Amino acid sequence: MRNNMSGNTYKPMRSALQMNTSVKNHPADDITDFALLQPGHQYKLNDLVNPDRSVSCQCTQIHQRNWSRVGSGQIVTEDGNTHQVFLKQNVSRNGEILLDQWDYEKSGATIASELFQKTIFIPRLIYHNESLALCVFEYIDIIPFDELLRQNNSLFQPCFTAFLDRSVQLLQTMQSGRPGAMFDALSEKQRPYGSSSTSINFKGFDIRNIGIINEQGNQSDSREFAMFDFGRPYQAPIEEAAAKLFISIGLLNWGKPIHRFAKGPDTELLSMSLPYLQPYLAQAALNAELDLQTRFRSSEVKGSGIVEKSIKKFGIDSLGKRYLNQLRAWCDNHIDEV
Repeated sequence: MRNNMSGNTYKPMRSALQMNTSVKNHPADDITDFALLQPGHQYKLNDLVNPDRSVSCQCTQIHQRNWSRVGSGQIVTEDGNTHQVFLKQNVSRNGEILLDQWDYEKSGATIASELFQKTIFIPRLIYHNESLALCVFEYIDIIPFDELLRQNNSLFQPCFTAFLDRSVQLLQTMQSGRPGAMFDALSEKQRPYGSSSTSINFKGFDIRNIGIINEQGNQSDSREFAMFDFGRPYQAPIEEAAAKLFISIGLLNWGKPIHRFAKGPDTELLSMSLPYLQPYLAQAALNAELDLQTRFRSSEVKGSGIVEKSIKKFGIDSLGKRYLNQLRAWCDNHIDEV
């Protein structure tokens, strides 16, 4: 599992270093909360189902992304057993706790688990810690599609083809699924495009947040697909969800390595995906998603120093602009307005 970078606009909250993260009445006397997750430290986690129950978690590894720290940890249960978990702390590179995104993370994972339980595998959200903006999921070894494309293209091709069938089921489930009061409470986004019906949408409905479960010995056609990092759930036309997924497929070549980035969108993958997703695609929804991605990718240039940031900005201003223009042109030429 991994952080979602699908174009969310984040509202920074107060700095993690300013948060009061003291622990009271914790089962282990020697445990102290640290504002930012660090390997080797212990943290208190609250059970998602039973708020009065807490467990101890030792962070074993952590990696800072633009808008979150992600890694793994070991849970010690009351009976002394240990098991591995996936950690996601909603905190930016500047050390800002993002409590609104933490709340979206929880509600997105909860609704997706209820909605997609018969469609695709969703890692369970099992613990959390509000003072740390931390969500804790069961640990599943997932290879996202963008990583699979770069690491094992021969395995990527059959897995991606098999997933396209599943993508139609996902959209159908989002369009027809109504998980009770949870759905009714979601905010509704009015759009000037799409069908009149409202569907469940997720901010992070992105091919990079979908992958295969890495189980040795499984054949490509029998591997289970998994989804994660859903982000904020809301109601919107199904065409918005389809546009997010389709444009994210077009962006699979974005980033490293440079020769892939310079090549631009993989038109073969777009052509493969089109017959499956076309019934749900609308040109206006695609244009809206492309506009969002253009704004996001032009402004969110991160780096560890001035030189790295300058190089990245030059790449976005030159190769990135050409890449997005090519993707927009392909959509204009191949997709009719619905």
